[in-house]
Parts: sequence; structure tokens; C-alpha cells
Amino acid sequence: MWFSDQQRGWIWGTERVSAASGASSSMQKAKPLMLKTDDGGTTWLTVNLNDLSSFAGASFTLFSSMCVDPSGKSWIVGDAGIVEGTIESDKLRTISFTGSSRALNSVAGDKAQQVWAVGDGGLIMRYHGQQWRSTADADVGSYFMRVKIVGPEVWLVGGTSRNGQAGNRGLLLSSRNGQDWEDRTPSASETLYDRIEGKRRLGCGCWRRNLSHRQWRLILGQGEESHQQ
Repeated sequence: MWFSDQQRGWIWGTERVSAASGASSSMQKAKPLMLKTDDGGTTWLTVNLNDLSSFAGASFTLFSSMCVDPSGKSWIVGDAGIVEGTIESDKLRTISFTGSSRALNSVAGDKAQQVWAVGDGGLIMRYHGQQWRSTADADVGSYFMRVKIVGPEVWLVGGTSRNGQAGNRGLLLSSRNGQDWEDRTPSASETLYDRIEGKRRLGCGCWRRNLSHRQWRLILGQGEESHQQ
């Protein structure tokens, strides 16, 4: 979900549709879905995505994340790559499409029109005015689920998987445009899976960062712990 102000917002995901009238569930196929609101969520309209069909390779089955930069440009990621466009009325007008062989799970932009996207296979991508570049290509057994820009800092949440099973998960920080990444994972965060503004959710609790002291504190869950960085 993304709200540009108190009234305008979007939600996205996937929907299953029958390949033909009366087809069985096994004949259904998935396609991306996007809804928008102009009244703070009271009503939602389906966004027309037909413009995507003009871009070869833009065969999405789902949208995973979206952001809107200060110029009003929309950035959408999913299992087929990255879409740059604008949403006018109830229609997505596609400007460009960048394909990816790995699913992308999260996208975030800042006032400097710098955009980051992350996904499966340890994929980290950065856009700054001209084109997308892969700034890192981590172990194929790793994945990133969230990216967040906080001033000059870029934060990533992700983990590792082996043989289809989730492993340890962690938190990475870059203050140098992705030239290097620091491990900022709290010591008890094997179940870390998300980062939301000043709070960090875990499978067993919720973590909060004290920005002045660079400290994480478990504020929900089993007891209370602190982890200094």
C-alpha cells in the first residue's frame, strides 16, 4: 500500500482469472492487480494496466511494491521487473520497462530521484536519473524483502535460504550509495522480516531503533532486550 497524501493511495497484488469462460481452477492464470483511491480509502477503483502489453517481456503475474517520487512518477516492481510510469485517472501509462530474471520485492525512492529496488537472488538495483544498475549481486541463496531510504542511508531487510527453507535473516545499511554494506542485524534477529519507519517487526516481537544511540530495543514479544550497535 502507498499513500502520497491523506487522500490519494494505491494497493496492488495479484488476481486469478479464468483462461476461458467456464474453465476449471487448474486453467486459471494470475495477473497483476492495482487499485487506487482519491478519497482516503472510502472507495477504490481498478487501475487499467493494458498499456503494459506494449512492452515485450512485461509478463507480470503480480506487483510486489510501488513508490511515487516527488515528480509524480510511479515505480512498480514485481516478478517480471521494474515499471516506470504515471497513473493518470484510472490508467497506468508506462514510460519504460526494465526486465529482470529474478523477482523484485520492494522499491523505494527519495527527493533526489534516486530509486532502489531489491529482490530474490540477492539482487540490489539502483536508479539515478538515467538507467538501472545492479550495485550488488549477493549469494543466490539470499533474498531481500524490503528497502527503505532514510536521509543518506539505505536500509535492506532480507535473509538466506537453502534447499527452499528460510535461514538466518538480517539488516544491512549503506551510507555510500551501495558501494559497501554494513551488517546491522540485532543479535537475536533470526526471525527478522520487515522494517517499518522507526520500528522493526520480528516473528517474536517488535524492535525499535534509538537513532541517537544507535540501539535496538525489543518492545513487543517475550520480555525486553537491548542490542547496542
